[in-house]
Order: sequence, then structure tokens, then C-alpha cells
Amino acid sequence: MIAADHRTFGDMRPSASGSDPAHRRTIGALAFGTCFAAVIAITLSTLLPGISTRYYLLLPGRALPIAQRIEVPAELRHEVGDLSATVVLQKQAFFPEALVRAASPGVRVVPYISVIPRGQTPDEVTESSRRQMRESQVSAAIVALRALGHRAEVTGEGVRVTGVRPGTPAAARLKQNDIITALNGRAVATDVEIIEAMRAYRPGDRLSLTVRRGDDVLEQVVDTIAAPDDPNRPFVGIGIATHGYRARLPFDVRIDSRNAIGPSAGLIFALGIYDALTPGSLTNGVRVAGTGTIAASGTVGQVDGVAQKVLGAESAGYTVFLTPRQNYAEARRAAQNIRVIPVETFAQALDVLRGM
Repeated sequence: MIAADHRTFGDMRPSASGSDPAHRRTIGALAFGTCFAAVIAITLSTLLPGISTRYYLLLPGRALPIAQRIEVPAELRHEVGDLSATVVLQKQAFFPEALVRAASPGVRVVPYISVIPRGQTPDEVTESSRRQMRESQVSAAIVALRALGHRAEVTGEGVRVTGVRPGTPAAARLKQNDIITALNGRAVATDVEIIEAMRAYRPGDRLSLTVRRGDDVLEQVVDTIAAPDDPNRPFVGIGIATHGYRARLPFDVRIDSRNAIGPSAGLIFALGIYDALTPGSLTNGVRVAGTGTIAASGTVGQVDGVAQKVLGAESAGYTVFLTPRQNYAEARRAAQNIRVIPVETFAQALDVLRGM
């Protein structure tokens, strides 16, 4: 006996008249569900850098006036103008908060691992950032004192690998405690130098690293990929620190950075030290904020979170913002009333301030 509806599973087609209401409702529900899921997926991909459980929020920061933070010998001290470094506020967030805050003005959501790399603890990352702050202060003093004709030296013995992230290009080539001494033939003595050297490359470029491992000297070829938080920044997957960092200055220069960490205040520190050691105010009454790393050579380097720094400076009433040239487009987009000026070197930044 054959049932009235004898279609097999492979033959489940609508009737010739197409008049089955239940079938049309099913198809409509499926189509709506598919479209809804697609809209949700597109929305999430627009707001968040991938789907995860944890993120970091980069929030509009604040300006840190440095006039009272710089210490030089009293007999050499002069007035310091209204110069401020800028900081980004970071906050860990889980998925629901990250999704809500992603649409807030001035808030940028970044992957958790872009702040806390795999294999490192928050305390380790914080300590590394504190060390970078200390080294940036020394580099700033070196640059300012050299500009004033003093003899000042900073040295390092290479760049120590403090950790290697599993699954990244470096994992097969580099080991913890390797010492990198050159990148594509360019000598690198400090971590700031290798960071600056990396700015010349793009994701997908191949790097040749000269590495000292124990008593052996190796040439390791490592490909780069896009960084988790920036598709335009090359990334290999290592933590770094300067090996054997030393500095010699003609007199003590100290900066009270308080709770600020990281190397991005180097440019403003250098300008502040120079201002403290020269007569008059370098800013001529103009309120100037800014950001940028500083190498001992005087090169100003790219930073993260520049949009949040611009917003923080603007809300504090500053009228001029100095930014690394690589960050200019982002800084300009974030600015409403503040004047954004790109610089590539300490000397250029000095010329800008003298021209005000």
C-alpha cells in the first residue's frame, strides 16, 4: 500500500500550484532568519575587531602638563611653557560592554591579545611598559642635551626576546632570551630602534634578523603578518626589551611620570627638557600638547591611540597638537578645534614651536 503523499526525501518539492501556505511560511522564516543573522554579523564585524569574550577599550585620555615634572639642576633651570604629554585610558571589557561602548564617540575597541599577548601576564606587560617609559625619558634627555651641545650617550647590546607568542611567524624561528642585533642588515641596539626600523615594512614583508643565541650567531628569516589591532602594522609575535641598556649624561635629568607608562611621551619630554634648560618659554604662551616616541637619533616614532589623545588634549583646552607624521591622518580626523601638526624629528618640532 502506498500512502497518498509518496514523495521521497529527495523529492520534497512544492506542489505545482505553489499554494502550500505552511511551506511558504517556512521559507519566509528561514529567509528572514538568514538575513537577520547576516545583519548581526555585519554589525558585529563593523563594531568589534573579531568575536571574542574579552577586549580592551581605548578611551579618550587626558593631558599631563610636564613643567613641574621635569627636574634639572636648579642653577640651570628656566621657565617651561605650557607643554603637555597625553595619555590613553585603557579598560578591560567583556563582550556585552565592548559591543555597547564600541559605538560611543572616541572609543576604540581592540583585541585583548593586542594589549596582553598570549604567554604574558598583565603584570609582565605593565612592567615592560614601565621600562619603556624609563628608557623614553633617557632618550628624551639624550636628544635635548645633544641639541644644546652637551655630550650625552645611550647604548644597548641588542634587543632581547622576552617572549614568543605561539602560532605566530616568530614561533618557529625565535626563542626567549635570543638577542637580536640587526634587522635586514641595520644594526639595532635598543628596543626603540627595532620598533622604529619595523615602521618601514608592511604586513607580508620578510625580515632577516641577526640573532645571538648563546655563543652562536644566526640569521633567522621571519615573515610578517598584520598585527591583531592594526591591519597596516607588521607583526611577528615577540615581546622585546633592550639588552644591556646604559646611558651617560653630563648631569641628572629626572621626570616624574607618576602612573603613566609606555614610550609615547618621549617627544614631549625632550621638548620639555630643552625648554627647562633654555631662557624663555618655548611655547610663547600657546598651549601645546602632543605625542610620539623619541629615539636617541631624534627621530619621532608612531604611537597607538592618537585619536583618543587628541580628544583628551582638546577637552583640556589645548590649541596645538604635535603628532608623528605616520599618525597625522588619524589625528586630523579626530580633531575638531585643535590644530594638528605632524613632525618627523625633534628638530622639526623645535622649529614648529619657535615659529609660534
